[in-house]
Amino acid sequence: MNKYKIKLIELLKTVNINGVSLSDIPNSWLNQKIESKIDFLNRDEKSYNFVYGLVEAPKDLKNGDFSFPCFFFAMKGVDLVKNPNEAANIIYSQILNNNIFDVSVAGPFLNFKIKESILIDEFSNYKENLDLLKNIGNNKKILIEYSSPNTNKSQHLGHLRNNLLGVSLSNIFRDCGFNVVTSCIFNDKGTAMAKTIWGYMKFGNNSEPNDIKSDKFVSEFYVKASQYEKEHPEVTEEINEINRKWENGDVKVVAMWKKLVDWVYEGYKETYEKLGCTFDYKYYESDIYKKGKEISQEAFKNGILKEGDSGAIVTNLEKYDLPDTIVIKSDGTSLYITQDIYLAKLRNEEICPDKTIYIVANEQNLHFKQLFALLDQLHIGKRENYFHLNYGYVTLPTGRMKSREGTVVDADDLIDSVVKEAQLIAPGQKNVAEEIGLGAVKFQFLKVDAFSDFVFDPIKSIELTGDTSVYIQYAYARINSIFNKLNIDSLKFNNLKFKNIKLENEEINLMREILTFNDSMEKVIETYSPSFLCKKLLDIANAYNSFYQKCRILDLENDDLKNFRLELSRITSVYIKYGLNLLGINIVDKM
Repeated sequence: MNKYKIKLIELLKTVNINGVSLSDIPNSWLNQKIESKIDFLNRDEKSYNFVYGLVEAPKDLKNGDFSFPCFFFAMKGVDLVKNPNEAANIIYSQILNNNIFDVSVAGPFLNFKIKESILIDEFSNYKENLDLLKNIGNNKKILIEYSSPNTNKSQHLGHLRNNLLGVSLSNIFRDCGFNVVTSCIFNDKGTAMAKTIWGYMKFGNNSEPNDIKSDKFVSEFYVKASQYEKEHPEVTEEINEINRKWENGDVKVVAMWKKLVDWVYEGYKETYEKLGCTFDYKYYESDIYKKGKEISQEAFKNGILKEGDSGAIVTNLEKYDLPDTIVIKSDGTSLYITQDIYLAKLRNEEICPDKTIYIVANEQNLHFKQLFALLDQLHIGKRENYFHLNYGYVTLPTGRMKSREGTVVDADDLIDSVVKEAQLIAPGQKNVAEEIGLGAVKFQFLKVDAFSDFVFDPIKSIELTGDTSVYIQYAYARINSIFNKLNIDSLKFNNLKFKNIKLENEEINLMREILTFNDSMEKVIETYSPSFLCKKLLDIANAYNSFYQKCRILDLENDDLKNFRLELSRITSVYIKYGLNLLGINIVDKM
């Protein structure tokens, strides 16, 4: 947490409203949402009490660094004051004369600005402020499952969002003091894979991927099989028979399956390296589905699961107010939920996470509600120890894609197209163009709230003046060029003299943006959405560009002011590089 937010909380806890001390108000007076945040962030309830849940960042930092709404004190059932404006004025009168914040009242809100005299001192200790982030997680073990593709196709637009959320959240949680473990499950069996095998047998002619990326090569046969099945529904039974043969260990079918999935993994490796995806544990549905069937069959014998239509084994989730789902089909074959049951059990034994985060699109909302209830029912894990990060759909300006019809937007092709556009920004600089293009894709996917649908526009993603990573990278490159012109790497802040400096508003605003960086990181942890970090980096870049336009640096005669502005620039570059790296984006030294 920002240490000045801590100081503000301590200041507010000294307040007394009509005989009631804010330090004595319990968290139970607030809603469960705030209590859960306190728990997840490992806050000590007695130390932070309900004040922590109310302190927030104002919508406009021009109003202050922190805001404290006072509606709570006039709520029905609390009734400490007649209206929130009265509460704001009572609090204001008690904390006006403090040494840290300039306080102002705006109706029912109290706004707090860190005093300018403190801002400069704070910048000499910016590393200490960043180090506070490492105390958030308290080494709590977080398992993040992401990617987890079906091996009948190459990775597309949806997988891209999944992968980028996984990489960025793993980086952020790890840097905030959590013990992060990453995991991936390859869904390498089932009906979709059987259809791909059938398609290769029908159309493949023993061909091999030569000039085409190997996973994309395999996906073509899934598309061809799907299109053929649509016109010839009689082949559905042939595809189902392949699925049954695979589960029964048919030598020919298994050999064909092995050849296809190996090609897919070869292609995935290239994609993962490009995106920065790494996994501590890799699981394969083909290795674990039988164990899932065993657990399900045992649960059926014990009356936990029940018999469904035509002899299928289904859940019994009435007490969870959820519809039932099939766990083992009537022909004895398994489903995703079958292997998910055992996978959760296996990871509890191998990893022992405090919390497991599944990053899977929102079309699987019901699946994970049913899975978490079933894990609770089978005493494998408590529902509250699992979280489904149900991210929204991604479309292009041309509309949504459909994998069965072959209108899929391949992830690698999309990245390559943006990199090609980036060459117009950095002509003749291949490596720089690649970093700009790849960073542009990553940032555009991450800047949107993780749970929202959005339209990805490749052209807008590399605009120099938009809400893009290119804009942020340019701010970094601009700072780097200043130090290159001076032929120095950095300054020693503690040896500089700033006593007689009069700060411009642009300098103050830039420092305030940087000092609230930690709050944005906390918002990512609370919401599982890297969009808050993206917004903060944009705000820092905006503030720096305003500062750069207004405040001279290189041609200043006042050495103290010149050195201060150089140091302000350097620290800005530190935060930009740090934030972009957490998102999986590299900086560029020159543009």
